[in-house]
Amino acid sequence: MSRLRSQFLRLAFFSVFLSPFAGASDYIIRNVTVIEGTGKPAKPKMTVMVSDGKITAVLPAAASDKGGPNIRELMRSWTVDQVGLSTSILSGSETAAPKPADPALVRDVLEHYRTSWLKNDPDGVRACFTQDAVLMPHHGLEPIVGMKAINDFWFPPTNTRTTILSFARTTDEIEINGTRAYARGRSEVAWRVEDKGTSVDWRTAGNYMTILKKQADGKWLISHLIWDDLPNERKK
Repeated sequence: MSRLRSQFLRLAFFSVFLSPFAGASDYIIRNVTVIEGTGKPAKPKMTVMVSDGKITAVLPAAASDKGGPNIRELMRSWTVDQVGLSTSILSGSETAAPKPADPALVRDVLEHYRTSWLKNDPDGVRACFTQDAVLMPHHGLEPIVGMKAINDFWFPPTNTRTTILSFARTTDEIEINGTRAYARGRSEVAWRVEDKGTSVDWRTAGNYMTILKKQADGKWLISHLIWDDLPNERKK
């Protein structure tokens, strides 16, 4: 309680420093969230009066917005005990910092993408992307926009069979900023194409950049995938 109140009073002094009423004995701090220790819901958008370094009254912002010369008297009618300010007060302008994003969650998506190709699992590959995802392929090809176009690009209906033989990837950098993240690295892939009784093996290697978006359920999905590599090399 003492630590939280000290934090709150520091905020009060900071507000006073910025206020044109810095010389007054009473200070009014708006947009405060009151949190009890009883399990009851928090009370947002409250207004707090601080007098001589102490919290003396709290009331809803709607009531304090009436303003006028009687605001201090009105606030004093709402005592700390009446609003249940028995455990802590946190300022609405100082929201709790979000938990740091975990790069491992991004790595999990990238690994699921890689292993789905190795399993030759189209559904697993598609599950790694948002529905409006964009592919920006190598060699200056036009962007592929949306899941339908991605499906037609990678998994078109054909009698030709393509099998991924190996797929190695490095993840050299991951950066997360809120609900967006990017990862970059290098990849090397080998595959076999079978058609009308013939079989040809190919390989290539190059760089990639992946942009991911965090979904409402907390899951990360690929929204953009960019890659560039050398021309396909036929394996002997």
